[in-house]
Amino acid sequence: MLERIYHSLQDSDYKLTVYEDEIHLINYKKLLVLEEEKIVVSTSKSIITITGENLLLKKLLQNEMLLSGVVQKIEVKYV
Repeated sequence: MLERIYHSLQDSDYKLTVYEDEIHLINYKKLLVLEEEKIVVSTSKSIITITGENLLLKKLLQNEMLLSGVVQKIEVKYV
């Protein structure tokens, strides 16, 4: 039972939440590209590409980021 609790607390899967004008990403590994029209991040199992207009990194922590702008497309490629 303790092992199940520990596993749920140590969740390494990413979580991507899309709001009207923001994107919240948890458990990313590395920021690969940061441009006004394109942001690319890697997770433990995928590469996430976000394209749009006026993309802005509002908050950046060790494993969490908050983006804003006009999002046109989100692509997840599993590796």
